[in-house]
Amino acid sequence: MEIDLVDDKLNILSESAEDTANLGRLLGKVINDLRPEMPLVILLNGQLGTGKTCLSQGLIGKLAGRNASSPSYSLINQYQGSELDIYHIDLYRVDNEYELEEIGIYEILLEENLILIEWPELIRPYLEDFIEIRIVGQAEQERQLVISANYNRGQKLLESVKEYAEFRN
Repeated sequence: MEIDLVDDKLNILSESAEDTANLGRLLGKVINDLRPEMPLVILLNGQLGTGKTCLSQGLIGKLAGRNASSPSYSLINQYQGSELDIYHIDLYRVDNEYELEEIGIYEILLEENLILIEWPELIRPYLEDFIEIRIVGQAEQERQLVISANYNRGQKLLESVKEYAEFRN
């Protein structure tokens, strides 16, 4: 896995599903060590099959110590980490703002949680601070990930991810 910080964005080349899960575990380690202010919202963008859930599984596994499943049908999966609750939300089948309210997303966003949101287009206009991960498939298993933050504390988290990745190599 190659990681570069360019123009305040992390650019990552993941060569396999395992690399993508490892990136999730690395994010989990940084979050666990730095204890950033909550709520921490991470938006996951990418076409079907690009690795959004794979990355989430690595992160949730690191923080909650258990296997995570896709919330495609349940819409929201909740996990108890040692220090925080983790919500993994899939909005692919949510069609409008009324349905966002029905599933309770606004209440979740008010609590001090780690919140991973796949297919975040509907909720993005209502968010102030978030980290965004864009995943683009380039080949059979190779993926390009671009991680950005729209606020200072989020940017510091990205810089720490880069530092942790360099230390591991």
